[in-house]
Amino acid sequence: MGKNKFAMIGNGFLASTIADAYCRGAMPEYELTAVFGIGDERSQQIAEKCSCKVAQTVDELLETKPDIVVEVASIEAVQEYVIKVLKHGIPFVALSIGAFVDAAFYEKAKQTARDHNTRIYFSSGAIGGFDVMQTIALIGGAQAELTLTREASTYRDTPVFSQEVLDSGEKGLLFEGTASEAIPLLPRMINIGVATSLATIGPDQTRIRIYGDPNMPNDDDVYIKVASDQASAEMKIYSKSSILVGWSVVSLLNNLVSPVYFY
Repeated sequence: MGKNKFAMIGNGFLASTIADAYCRGAMPEYELTAVFGIGDERSQQIAEKCSCKVAQTVDELLETKPDIVVEVASIEAVQEYVIKVLKHGIPFVALSIGAFVDAAFYEKAKQTARDHNTRIYFSSGAIGGFDVMQTIALIGGAQAELTLTREASTYRDTPVFSQEVLDSGEKGLLFEGTASEAIPLLPRMINIGVATSLATIGPDQTRIRIYGDPNMPNDDDVYIKVASDQASAEMKIYSKSSILVGWSVVSLLNNLVSPVYFY
């Protein structure tokens, strides 16, 4: 029996992380067929390392007949390509989950997957715990919240940036609201909030708090709480870099072909 084929949309740090894992033998059941992304040089580097094709378009990527397509690019890439991939009956792994905060788009993607007998997979990315979060939400009466703290200057050039907090030398609240309200303000930073909301009680109900801390290293500090009268879960996740996000895709893909599935 041949190996399972996968292709990647995206050629940045996360794509390189997955490619490195692949070359290290961490994905023994897979063959990487193609990589597609902005900038041929980065795609070529991955292709040379992994002996795969550089696709100039998603259509070229699909011509390599992957069994699954992995997005490690952007919200815009998900919005542009997920429907096309699903219409080919190919499962789609999304890291840029913020694309699905749009309820109409989310429903369209889900219906397309149903119509073509395939699936969308949300990788756990930098947080994990989707299984227990979803289980608690199913019991009923749950509330969900996520708190993200980053070094204050990393929010510069975003609508939530506060020079006052940066100059104060103290941790300060930059945003508080719903996941639906947060994603337009921080489309690159709050995918984790959208993921939490879709796994639990929805983007309009899940609460998001964002803090800036002038004294914090340039890392992510994430706290998630999902609670009902019957059960609760609290998770604190620290990630020094986004390497955890790339490796979560490796873990997901391995799970999908394993005789034992860790949910």
